Amino acid sequence: MVSRYLQACIDRQATGLIAPLTALKVFNPLIYEWAGNHALSATLSGSHAKGTAVKCCADIDIFISLSPTLNMNLSDIYDNLYNFFYVRGFNPRKQNVSIRANHIHGTVDLVPGRKQDYVSNYHSLYVNKRQTWTQTNIDTHIAAVTQSGKTNLIKLVKIWRERQQLEFPSLYLELAVIRSTQNYFSFDLTSEFKYTMTWFYNNIQTAHFVDPSNTNNILSDDLTMSEKATIKTRAGFAAVTNDFSKVVW
Repeated sequence: MVSRYLQACIDRQATGLIAPLTALKVFNPLIYEWAGNHALSATLSGSHAKGTAVKCCADIDIFISLSPTLNMNLSDIYDNLYNFFYVRGFNPRKQNVSIRANHIHGTVDLVPGRKQDYVSNYHSLYVNKRQTWTQTNIDTHIAAVTQSGKTNLIKLVKIWRERQQLEFPSLYLELAVIRSTQNYFSFDLTSEFKYTMTWFYNNIQTAHFVDPSNTNNILSDDLTMSEKATIKTRAGFAAVTNDFSKVVW
């Protein structure tokens, strides 16, 4: 019965998701107008590409791949994209590596990246909060999650994160869920969820997580010890309670 409740929460959060193809139809012509012949592609990334989208936190992520020959500072690329959508009335907001644009169907996060070469899919991104750059490979991120067999559990943990109002970046969360159950196999969603919550309680403050596409990007450094302590406390409650209405919804 409890597993039915948890699955119902996931199913409910799947209803009314922003249609990603609608977002692409709206934004792709504008992206190609902005980037001109430097645009290589504009594709879905984030939770919709990974199959882990839930309505309570499912903005559309569009990754903009730009030519390696684009001779412009990464910070200027980032600011130029912001200005383009500002002038066109999308009320954009600068985030960490993305520009958030608003439209009638919801919010879209636009991530501009300059490809490092024409052979691999590694890109360089501007990091607004630290005013520096980082390397990423969205194909690596997508594969790490989609091939894990844990997308349903990840959706549930994302719902838990939103219900508990936790600071827990998505890639960090996804990799933590995957690691927590790497030696645990169960077809019961309740057992899997409780096992993950127990693992978080015991390990989240000390576990080391690295971006699979960039070993210099330490994901576990993105949270303070106080934020990790809050995750530990909330996970401890979720691991022992049988009243899941206080944990997810």
